[in-house]
Amino acid sequence: MLYEDAHLSLRQHYYTIRYTSSRTRNFMEEVNPLSEFISLAQRLRAYWWIGVLTLILIIITAFTEGFSVLLVIPMLEGLGQDTETVTEGNRILTFIDGIFDDVPDDQLLQAAAIMFVGLTVIKTSVYMAAITVQGWLQYRLDRELREEVYTQLLSLSYENLNLRRDSDWQMVLNSETGKAAAAVFGIVTIGSSFFTMMVYISALVVVSWQMTLVAAVLLILVFISLTTLVRYADRVGRRQYDYALQVTHGTMETLSAKRIIRIMHQQDYEKSRYFNLLQKLQRGFLILKVTTEASRQILELLVIGLLAAMLAISGIVLNVDQTTLIPIVSTFILILYRMMPHVLSLNAQRTTISANLASVRNVVYLLEEEDLSPMPDGNTEFKALNTAIEFKNVGFRYNKRDAWALRNINLTIGKSQTVALVGSSGAGKSTTVDLLVRLYDPQEGSILVDGVDLRDLRLANWRHNIGVVSQDTFVFNNTIAENIAYGSPDAIQADIEQAAKYANAHDFIQELPEGYKTVVGDRGVLLSGGQRQRIAIARAILRDPSILILDEATSALDTENERLIQAALDHLSQNRTVVVIAHRLSTILNADKIVVMEKGQVVEFGRHDELIAQNGRYATLYHKQFEQPSAYTP
Repeated sequence: MLYEDAHLSLRQHYYTIRYTSSRTRNFMEEVNPLSEFISLAQRLRAYWWIGVLTLILIIITAFTEGFSVLLVIPMLEGLGQDTETVTEGNRILTFIDGIFDDVPDDQLLQAAAIMFVGLTVIKTSVYMAAITVQGWLQYRLDRELREEVYTQLLSLSYENLNLRRDSDWQMVLNSETGKAAAAVFGIVTIGSSFFTMMVYISALVVVSWQMTLVAAVLLILVFISLTTLVRYADRVGRRQYDYALQVTHGTMETLSAKRIIRIMHQQDYEKSRYFNLLQKLQRGFLILKVTTEASRQILELLVIGLLAAMLAISGIVLNVDQTTLIPIVSTFILILYRMMPHVLSLNAQRTTISANLASVRNVVYLLEEEDLSPMPDGNTEFKALNTAIEFKNVGFRYNKRDAWALRNINLTIGKSQTVALVGSSGAGKSTTVDLLVRLYDPQEGSILVDGVDLRDLRLANWRHNIGVVSQDTFVFNNTIAENIAYGSPDAIQADIEQAAKYANAHDFIQELPEGYKTVVGDRGVLLSGGQRQRIAIARAILRDPSILILDEATSALDTENERLIQAALDHLSQNRTVVVIAHRLSTILNADKIVVMEKGQVVEFGRHDELIAQNGRYATLYHKQFEQPSAYTP
């Protein structure tokens, strides 16, 4: 959550992640792989003409390659072989042979060879053009997927965003979209290889349909024999995805917890845990590499066996004399040999696609799962609070299986009032504020803003009118000026400096080597806690919100910093509606209303002196902090 919350909420979040991970695995197992590939490929609809161009180039490449290989007939004739029995009655071979009718017999071999080289150069050039266009489409798809996943990350409701770990999103953006795009275009490569094979098979049929039939049966048996390895690669790929995810998560966690790891001196433990994950990941990569290479080597072995078998049985299948057999078999074996790289490529792509299926499924799940919906937006414009914010019988829980975090909350926050939320940890204070900024929507009741349901207001308008200063302030790894201006893109330098002065931050900023251009490091690590707080206050002042939320903004500071920040907050709070989450009760004694919460419910509310007079839960909390006795017993 954006604000500090109870351990119970963190535990709820953990179980939600586990539940969602299980649903993700079920989705990945149930969905049809073909529909996933089609779904991803549809993102290139705008570039259909480039796809058509790629197809044309592939067709030209295939036919050029197929035609060039049939030039072996005139080459054999140039070597003195009798090819009449091969070309007799065959229109295609007769046409090719007729091209060289005017060429003298002693120049036939050279002419056929020159044409072969020329066609090969054309085929190679067209093929490179096809690869370039296909590569552009593949990287365009990768970019489209990254942009769509990133948009999903930003537009998802906060609740749905928390269903996955940050490392999950990082891995999808950094690697899974690329693997998914490569898998989609692996299908294109398979299609290209298959089409080229069909051209070669047509050439084989032209030479000898009998031997082609035998070869086709043997090739089908070869592919069936390799299906087990392809399925195994799919299973290994799924495990690899899980291991890679754990490694990514471990890396992010180590960087995020760098301070506590050193304080607790847990470097050896973290190193052992991370190295163990790397070992599993490495083992998976090795298995995938061995599986892919084994598939290729087995296929090569079977292909060599196929060629040997064709040589051995050619005389029996064709039932012709030796003179006729030599040109037919040599031509057939040459065409078959030229076709084999495409057979190997097709099989390699099958294995690679199977290994990347987990990436495809995960990307499709993130982009198309109906449960991962954005926060619904309203249509009503909101400019400023006119009367009041009202919680009416509000109930909320983080998961359907969890206990209610809030129940029957009825609360009115008047315009320009300061309302403080107090209570022990887990009472529901932060959850109430999260509902107010609409990170979540209540499952029961409603929140009314000037009589309009909060869900009907435009989110951009509403959140632009809210400023937040919390104890755990986030500062971006950017310059101080850009941090202050975050959320106020039109701010000029004079406005930024004026906001810093109101926040009592201008003096310390001026003392920095580069002033407002100083880069503050990850999460503002180069600044002190008090300095980060004042940057956050300056950011809120510049934004000029009508509603201000203060989440115990001074509780972790020393006396001097607390004095400076409290003065800045007092300036910021003038003529605004303020909601304060308070643990230090001395900071909210002058609040217009103090709301006491326990176990997700409002148990008391009123001004400080009224609540002290009631001698209830608030009086107990107050006297505990100031070490005075109270007669209240909960």
